[in-house]
Amino acid sequence: MHGEHYVEILDLIKQDEAYVSESEVIRIEEKGKGTIVTIKVTTRNANGNIVCVNEGTTFNRGARPKTNINKDSRMVNFESAWISPAPNHVVKEVTSLNQAAIYRLSGDFNPLHM
Repeated sequence: MHGEHYVEILDLIKQDEAYVSESEVIRIEEKGKGTIVTIKVTTRNANGNIVCVNEGTTFNRGARPKTNINKDSRMVNFESAWISPAPNHVVKEVTSLNQAAIYRLSGDFNPLHM
């Protein structure tokens, strides 16, 4: 189950440029009948500059960690400051009216995709 998600865009993302993304598990924690896993993805351009940082948390039902991991995370600040001031930039995208049907046909029955 997908939980929180944090995205920080630090530079322009150009369509014709090559990027490399590296992922790292920054948090694994046993929680009730499952495990919480937080993954950080850092994306760099051809010059090695960071253009984007993503962190996502999932709850994995029935999974048991071999060890708990808890590294410093940007998301810790994000989770505690989600009531921060208005965003710097907002982009609205319109999807197809058939988008929910596409999810269903691909086997995704998540009600959030209705």
